[in-house]
Amino acid sequence: MSNSQAQRDEEFDYFVDAFKGSKHDVVITLRTLKRSPYPEARIIPYIEALLDDRSPCITGIPYRYGEIRWLAAGALRRVYDALGIRESIVLRDVPATQSSDQLGDLVWELGKHDEWIHLGAEELYVKLRDLGQLPVRDVVLEWANADG
Repeated sequence: MSNSQAQRDEEFDYFVDAFKGSKHDVVITLRTLKRSPYPEARIIPYIEALLDDRSPCITGIPYRYGEIRWLAAGALRRVYDALGIRESIVLRDVPATQSSDQLGDLVWELGKHDEWIHLGAEELYVKLRDLGQLPVRDVVLEWANADG
């Protein structure tokens, strides 16, 4: 086995372990893949498995909150682009990511501040999502290669 193949296998194993780890590990891995494309087809099924995951998470810094599936779609698009895969990624009815301030404003508008004051941002995101109070849109990620 060549050194570069061994290195690719080691990187792949690292990502697989992260996807089998805690929610925090999964989120950090997806955010990493979204920023830095990883041209390894073996990782695709691990990311695709998260396209239905509606768990709340921190989607970015400065803190924004959203669903794991939103991060997974972005990471998968970057992997697809790195591999030259032109397949579109489509997610339906995805609540928009929100900042802490946006979540707070929505809570105030609903008059729930006193009732929900003890909740963290991810919990607020879920409450607002489940009440239909977050803006929702379809996410369609297309082939992004400028070379054609």
